[in-house]
Amino acid sequence: MAEDESQTREEAPEINIVITCSQEEKDPPQSDQHRSAGWKSLDKIKTKKAERLFHQYCDPKPPGWEDREWEILKEAALKILSSEFSEFIEENGLKGHPLHKKIYQADVGQLIIALVEYAHFNRIVNLPFFPPDVIRAEIIKEFDEHFRWVSEILQIAGVRKDGIQSKRQEWRKQLSTQVVAGKFPTYWREDIWEKIWPGHGNVPKKQSPRILAAQAFADVFVGYVPDVPTDRMVDWVNIILKSLGRPTVGKSSLNAYISISKKQQPKSPMSITE
Repeated sequence: MAEDESQTREEAPEINIVITCSQEEKDPPQSDQHRSAGWKSLDKIKTKKAERLFHQYCDPKPPGWEDREWEILKEAALKILSSEFSEFIEENGLKGHPLHKKIYQADVGQLIIALVEYAHFNRIVNLPFFPPDVIRAEIIKEFDEHFRWVSEILQIAGVRKDGIQSKRQEWRKQLSTQVVAGKFPTYWREDIWEKIWPGHGNVPKKQSPRILAAQAFADVFVGYVPDVPTDRMVDWVNIILKSLGRPTVGKSSLNAYISISKKQQPKSPMSITE
């Protein structure tokens, strides 16, 4: 009888262990499913809020914009409006803190459009979702426009037009190949300007693209909401950079720059496209 009791005591823990392990193996997938469902619900809420803000502030499409370009800018705007930056947006401007009542007056729609336009026109931010074919088309267009001038000058000098066009096709193909291969520099315009007019390229050689992108967005905020504290502007710049898939920067990298910019900028909204 004692022997049977001993066997029972030895077997009991094994049964309990098996049951416990089985329960633990079932729980994690359920937990992961609940967590995944929670994130999906949160993403849907953010997406709907971003779309509502976009239609409220950024529609209709600004005159002069091509549909293809506007779709690219709309994507960037929705990324910004899906970020925590939307928490600062109020009907007539921006709050310095989501929980504070003070509002800094600003045209929110123009501010959002200016942020994406600035990145689009200046290429400083180098948006990761910017289509390569659009970049190639832009560079080829620039080449064709300038080559027309060169062609006319050469023809005046007596060079045969068919020979000029032959070279144009050769160089155009070589240019396109380099762009497709990703070997064309991001700041090609600034590089060319710097070579033709030294000191006017607007891209300091020792400045990193990461800092330049941050400064570009800081300029927009200084132009539209100059009275916002510098620390808050730095936070907003990093939120915008992060929303567009760009690396953020340390506060010390922007504090001095924004302080100087505030002294140089007039107390009125700036227009990026003028």
